[in-house]
Amino acid sequence: MSAVADTLRAPFRRWQSAFERWLLRRVPVQPLPQRVGRRRVYIMPTPAGYAFGVMVFALWLGAMNYSNSMGFALAFLLAGVGLVGMHLTHANLLGLRLEHCDARPVFAGESAHVALRIAHDGDAARPGVRAGWPRDSSSDSEDAADLPATGTGALTLRLPAPRRGRHPLPPLSLSTRFPLGLFRAWTWIRPEVALVVYPRPLPGALPSEAPHAPDGQQVAARPGRDTFDTLRDYRRGDALHDIHWKRLPKDGTPTVKQFHDATDRHLWLDWDHTPGDPEARLSRLAGQILAAEARDLAWGLRLPGFALAPGRGDAHRHRGLRALALFGEPGSA
Repeated sequence: MSAVADTLRAPFRRWQSAFERWLLRRVPVQPLPQRVGRRRVYIMPTPAGYAFGVMVFALWLGAMNYSNSMGFALAFLLAGVGLVGMHLTHANLLGLRLEHCDARPVFAGESAHVALRIAHDGDAARPGVRAGWPRDSSSDSEDAADLPATGTGALTLRLPAPRRGRHPLPPLSLSTRFPLGLFRAWTWIRPEVALVVYPRPLPGALPSEAPHAPDGQQVAARPGRDTFDTLRDYRRGDALHDIHWKRLPKDGTPTVKQFHDATDRHLWLDWDHTPGDPEARLSRLAGQILAAEARDLAWGLRLPGFALAPGRGDAHRHRGLRALALFGEPGSA
């Protein structure tokens, strides 16, 4: 039975997909926030709506054939319910605003989570507001929220990220079937937001961890105050606060704590010293960045036409991974 139903629905789905592609070509890219106006709302019956319409039509035909006044009354009552439901479905979407759309970077092969914030200024609640991607998209992710009166709602959509680079988000739909499910009202919004996909990291050994100067030449570690290095025997002129007082009763002779500047010990992750084809190099460099950050090492990055000074931390890591993600794209330097 399901196979027969799928066969009967196939032409309708093809027509619906073609109509959807035609609509998407007319959706402009615009900055947020975007408000849903009357000219941007489309509405069509759902499968349940078509069945409801056929039922009402059959009831009206039967009442006319038998001159049954109660049949006419029921048919007109149901038709009125359907029309009121169509009006409420349209009004449930009208006036919504997409205020925020955030697509945080991910690694290739993962799924990005796109966070949306929808708001409205109406006095009535807006139940059953849904967000999703086009049917022809590689993701069938959908999320729904019930918006309170004059309030906001948060939704999250998943989007596959198969390859690195900067990818504009596909158009997203805001839709509703409230209150009866007989009609579906929807609109398309194409936010001015792009998803940055980092290269898939490949594990590999880090380069030499010996201290390096900015030009790549090795230098000796310089005494400093950042990171504990070792203990040595006390020498005349050493500061008293550097003496390891807790070991003095045990050893009998004073020892001094030595430190070095952590910024003097860093790695240079270099494109020219990484083997493989371009994509493999980018993936290996991404893996080295993650490994260096896991070991709390300062690192710098060299790519053709780009150099990132040594550093550490979340912001520094994202700058390096972003440079790898956009490598080779126009205007990415």
